[in-house]
Amino acid sequence: MIPRSHAGQQLHPHLHEDRTDLTLNQRMADGTFDEANAVDLELQPGQMSLHDVYMIHGAQANTSGKRRAGVALRYMPSTSVFERNLRPADGQTGVPVNFAQRPL
Repeated sequence: MIPRSHAGQQLHPHLHEDRTDLTLNQRMADGTFDEANAVDLELQPGQMSLHDVYMIHGAQANTSGKRRAGVALRYMPSTSVFERNLRPADGQTGVPVNFAQRPL
C-alpha cells in the first residue's frame, strides 16, 4: 500500500486489460504513484485488511496453493449519482459491467 495515498480523496486512473494475471482486469496507469513509497502489509492466515476507496494498494501474484479473496463493501447516501456513462472498454473502470442497463 502507499501510505496516505487516500488523503487527497482522488480516484487515480486505471487501465482495463484482458489479462489472466489480474484479478479485476485492471491496473493503475504508469506514473500514478512511486513504488518506492510502498509499504508491505503482510497478513497471517485468517486476517484481513480494510482500505479506504482512495487508498492505493495491490498485491503480487498469489503463488501459494491457497485461495486469496477480496470483498468490496460500498456505502453511499441516497444523494449519490450513478454514472451510467462509464465503460470498461474506455479504461475508466475495471469492472466488466454494462452500466447503461444496470438496475439500481
